[in-house]
Amino acid sequence: MITAYSVKVKESKYKKELNIKPVEIIKLNTYLLYADVVEYTQMAAKLGVIKSFKLLQTLYSNIDHISHKYSLHKIDLIGDCYSIASMYPGCVEETNQLNRVIKAAKEIQRTVNELAKQEHFKVRIGIHRGEVYWAKIGNSKRYDIFGEHVRIAQELQNFCVPDRIIISQNVKIEDKELQKSVKELSEYSFMSYFI
Repeated sequence: MITAYSVKVKESKYKKELNIKPVEIIKLNTYLLYADVVEYTQMAAKLGVIKSFKLLQTLYSNIDHISHKYSLHKIDLIGDCYSIASMYPGCVEETNQLNRVIKAAKEIQRTVNELAKQEHFKVRIGIHRGEVYWAKIGNSKRYDIFGEHVRIAQELQNFCVPDRIIISQNVKIEDKELQKSVKELSEYSFMSYFI
């Protein structure tokens, strides 16, 4: 379900000079996938600037391709963390969002395993579903995402074991084959599972 709001900007003496416009906020229920390189800072220090950026360029180019292949939206890159959403402003809602996200996550893992033959590294992936607020803040031409579910998706990815995919309890898996590979985790403050 898509909900849109328009928020008027508070009056300020700079409003006319800065051409501040009302903020359009769009609320979507979406799957979020966060992936990062495990211990990237230490790895980058060992590899050096050029090699570490070449590695990220290769990895991110592959993830860009995978995201496009499964009709997912790249939200942002924050250092070595890549974030993806299944629903975004302007897209048509599809029923197979979870399948696309899981397939993308598994393909990212396979890609990393191939790339890791040259430079040893691992990724960890977190997947969560929830309502997210999209807005273009300031003079940005692209949407940023906000909300509690963004934080949960980031935390999942941070808690994940290297070379694994962790999903929250908000992700309902109906695929029988996939259900066989799900392992419940109880050591976290929120229910989560490995696939």
